[in-house]
Amino acid sequence: MGLAFRRRGPAYTNVLPMTRERIIYVKEFLNHSGGAEQVLVQTAMAAQVDGYAPVVVTRSSYDPGNKYAQTLGEHGIPVVAPSLRTVAMRTAATRALAWCLRVLLCPFYMARRRVGPVRAWERVSEELSVRVTYPARVRVLDSLLATHLSRLHARERVALVHAHNTDQATPTAVRWAASHHVPAISHDHCGPRRPRFFERSLWAYSPEDIQLIARHALVVVLTPEICRAARPAYGDQAHMVVVPNWVDPPECPTQTERRADGFLVGTVTRVSPQKGVEALVEAVAILRGQGATLQCIIAGGGSIVEEIEQGVRAQGLEEAIAIRRNLKRSEVWALLSQLDVFVLASEDEGMPMSILEAMAAGLPIVATTVGGIPEMLENEGSALLVPPRDPGALAEALARLAGDKKLRERLGKAARDRFERCYTREAVWPQVDALYRSLLEGQAEKNA
Repeated sequence: MGLAFRRRGPAYTNVLPMTRERIIYVKEFLNHSGGAEQVLVQTAMAAQVDGYAPVVVTRSSYDPGNKYAQTLGEHGIPVVAPSLRTVAMRTAATRALAWCLRVLLCPFYMARRRVGPVRAWERVSEELSVRVTYPARVRVLDSLLATHLSRLHARERVALVHAHNTDQATPTAVRWAASHHVPAISHDHCGPRRPRFFERSLWAYSPEDIQLIARHALVVVLTPEICRAARPAYGDQAHMVVVPNWVDPPECPTQTERRADGFLVGTVTRVSPQKGVEALVEAVAILRGQGATLQCIIAGGGSIVEEIEQGVRAQGLEEAIAIRRNLKRSEVWALLSQLDVFVLASEDEGMPMSILEAMAAGLPIVATTVGGIPEMLENEGSALLVPPRDPGALAEALARLAGDKKLRERLGKAARDRFERCYTREAVWPQVDALYRSLLEGQAEKNA
């Protein structure tokens, strides 16, 4: 299936296409439900159709059952990743050192802070993770990623590096590309709203990383508003281009083919704090308290899914709210075909793929005014937009749609029309291809 072999050293794929324009797509890892991963996969597939030779390289290991890796393999696109064994072997000494330091430092911490052994062990472990274990792992993963890129480049010249920077892989990929005189794209899926631009957390970019990207990569952002917001972070020297996301929908049922009984709302999202799932649960509780009979489906897994399930049970909403985890793409589209209204109550977004999928399905949408959503959807024109973290406003919008079928039909049609104009492969891929051609031609002129 084009998956990576697991050897003693860095892992390599079993088949590598040999053509003149190899594009390397770089990502930290292949999340099971990430929008950035979906963009990477469909871009690589479109590039393959247009005659490029795509290879996907991840900085971290991935589960062999990963759906995105399987999709790439089914289309003959190689995936290169370090094996778990390789990473474990190269970080074993550091982990052993950290364990010894925990044992030595815990008594001193207990005496100085006057805390118990469990608390001391937790605090010392946290500090050592930040100061010792994590930096060592970063160095190992950076080294493996650079090695992957260099060996691929040695086998056949890499024409372009396209890094998707929701993570730490991008600075390493851009640094490698600059040192090897290979053009690079940094595809920013989030803009400067993420903490990495402002805090020195484990996942934060340093100012040096940001300036490296600004100097040596073409920065792709998703909407004009995100571009304006990101400009101060990247600086005036950065070359920034707006290219939206897109999706390739299957044949979707029309509004008249949807279920006729009841009123079903739903969301497809990663169940994490910034996705606002708690607000949706609260909105459903408000409406059920007012006597509404709506049902709600939350599709997706994530870091707080168990917490959401507990909240649903605590409010006695088990009959009103169903949570479905790990849906396949075909199951997602089947779910969309059954919904009356799609909801995304996020507190922070870039350009959510789930919104594009709902637009493609011709659904009326209730979403929040965050990230690129207001540029994707016009309030009252193609959706109802509400403030984030406001369950009352969300409940009011849902109640309004529940009682007005003509409004639902008008918003759904407008959303579908906008999708077909702006967010299909036919509308967006030519923009990406033009960027590729421009960078390749510019590099050819430099090399002449």
